Amino acid sequence: MLYHTLASDSTARVLSTFFCFPNLDTAQQLVLYWTGLLFMHLSQFGSEQEIRRRNLDLPSLYPTDSERGAVPARCMELAINVT
Repeated sequence: MLYHTLASDSTARVLSTFFCFPNLDTAQQLVLYWTGLLFMHLSQFGSEQEIRRRNLDLPSLYPTDSERGAVPARCMELAINVT
C-alpha cells in the first residue's frame, strides 16, 4: 500500500505497475504462479534457441512463429510482476 500512496511522478516509483493484494497468502500464490510461468517460458525459449544453434532437426516447441516472437515480451512482463 505504501507504493500506492506515492505521487505518480515520484522518483521513488521505479516500476510502472504495482499490485495491491487483499492478503499475504494471495500475494504469495500469485507471485509463485508468475515465477513458475517465467521459469517455464525461459526454459522453453532457451531450449529452442539451443536446438536451433546446434542445427538439430527437431520440431518447434512453439505452435506458431508469432507465439515464439511473443515470448521475450511475456517474460519481461512476468519478471516485472514478480519484482
